[in-house]
Amino acid sequence: MLSHEGALAYAATQIGWRLPNIKELSSLVDTSKISPATDTVAFPGTTSTTYWSSTPDVQLPSSAWGVEFTLGAVKSTPRNTFGVLVRLVR
Repeated sequence: MLSHEGALAYAATQIGWRLPNIKELSSLVDTSKISPATDTVAFPGTTSTTYWSSTPDVQLPSSAWGVEFTLGAVKSTPRNTFGVLVRLVR
């Protein structure tokens, strides 16, 4: 559970891995499911909370985009918010 800066820093320490952009992260959403709104066989351990993307919110520079996996909503979250999870991609 990290701030956006913490998530980016953590991803930078993982060789070959990175924080997904908002299109990549939102592609994991399955709106036919809830709590979490994703395929839990393909993505085990996904919790019904928000995950950071690497995509900044250009209209709110102090925020970044993430996906809230209870219902699969894409949302802008203040970058200094702690308690947001990370799912890295290659």
